[in-house]
Amino acid sequence: SVLAELFISRSDCNQMTKKPFFENENVTLYHGNCVEVLKEIKQEVKGVITSPPYAMQRKKLYDGIEEEDYPKFTLDWMNSIELWDRGNVLINIRENISDGILSDYVLKTRLFLRENDWKEIDELIWIKPDSMPVGNNKRPRRSWERVLWFSNHNQPIVYPKHNGNPSKRIGLPKEQTGKNTKQWGVGYSEGFSEGFSRCKDYVEVTIGTNAKTNHPATYPVKFAEWMIKLISLPGEIVLDPFIGSGSSAIAALNTNRKIIGIDSKKEYLDFCVERINKYTKTQDSTSTLQGFLK
Repeated sequence: SVLAELFISRSDCNQMTKKPFFENENVTLYHGNCVEVLKEIKQEVKGVITSPPYAMQRKKLYDGIEEEDYPKFTLDWMNSIELWDRGNVLINIRENISDGILSDYVLKTRLFLRENDWKEIDELIWIKPDSMPVGNNKRPRRSWERVLWFSNHNQPIVYPKHNGNPSKRIGLPKEQTGKNTKQWGVGYSEGFSEGFSRCKDYVEVTIGTNAKTNHPATYPVKFAEWMIKLISLPGEIVLDPFIGSGSSAIAALNTNRKIIGIDSKKEYLDFCVERINKYTKTQDSTSTLQGFLK
């Protein structure tokens, strides 16, 4: 559609250049269309976490994409990423229900990405224990969102123990298994060992932890941290091509990663910079206090 073409193809040349909108040691922000920005900066990243526009679900609040155009829209921005070999792209999204029926644009997008050489690795889940009681009151309350997991390789590098818990029962002793263990793709261990367990394929984070922002679809910093730690190591660069009010930027700072963020709306970037500056000021004050106490 014309709307999708404008959203993806416009260059915003009068507003966006290679010069960052904001930059410090760990965060670089760009203002403009993410495809155009990514083509200009050509910066390799270890992985991507993002929550892109949800088709036309919030069209009154920010630019939307027609459902029929969503697969190509997604492929265009994903193909513009300079992704590390065996890197990962995590996309937080959940389709809407229209006239009582689940929309199929997310399903079509997943299949389209597969058809165009992206590997769909798995589906992760964000559970929202305190979800808002909205939607059809004759149906279960919608209390989770999906995280689509794609990579440029069928064996991507991830770090599931980064989100795991300390455990004294790491392993799978042979005497505690059944006959068909091999079909699960696991091996035996000599016994239990101590260490960190792998995280599960879902995470529970309350939406009550969301910062108060000017953005209509903010996700919690703790949720962004979980995704970042799964796909990267401290000091590495991650990307959020739809950074909005900056939850992923704060998550990157909290986990000692570097981040590149892009957004087409200046008002969201302004708020993002405000959050980053507030975070930096708080960290500096904490460091000063700790130094004084020593």
